[in-house]
Amino acid sequence: MTFGVPYSFVPGTKAKADEVNANFIDVLSKIEDTNLRIDETISNANSKNQENSAKFEEVEAKFEECADLALSNLSSAGMAVLDKKANTSDIDGKWVTKTTVFLNMVTISNSETTVVSLSSYLPNDGNIYEVMFSMEGSCGTAQFRFDTGYGSVYALYAKSIFGGAFNMLVSSARTLNIYRTGLCSGTNKMYLRATAYRKVR
Repeated sequence: MTFGVPYSFVPGTKAKADEVNANFIDVLSKIEDTNLRIDETISNANSKNQENSAKFEEVEAKFEECADLALSNLSSAGMAVLDKKANTSDIDGKWVTKTTVFLNMVTISNSETTVVSLSSYLPNDGNIYEVMFSMEGSCGTAQFRFDTGYGSVYALYAKSIFGGAFNMLVSSARTLNIYRTGLCSGTNKMYLRATAYRKVR
């Protein structure tokens, strides 16, 4: 922006006092006007800064609120996203060592299902658990099928003394069903215990 003054003076001529004073007054007026504009700009900037600070505090408070959400508040869709992205070792529970005997040389019937209740062994929280079982026994020839509702495990033995171990997922029903198949012969007796469990997804 270009500023001028009311009067111009030529070298070698006399300047009138009124004209010189008029020029000074005009310059002072322009300086005051400029100062007013500077003050207004600073005031607007301060107001904008305060507005931005208020918005920042609002965003920060919202972030803290979101960060403080418990996982239990997540929807099933949100949990599915976490399950898909997370490492399973971070989600599956740690093994809990706990030994309980369920069958103590019990005869496994040809015609009836041997039902083992795991309710007293596992937490009653509706979650899925993986259980580590071990067994020993005596038989002529024996094939057993173990079922917990999440598939089956077969074990075949053809000698008088047998032993083994297996892991199975257990549903909320908390039962282990043992079946003796048609490959069995003679009397089959079993000693069965659970040795450890962990929560899985």
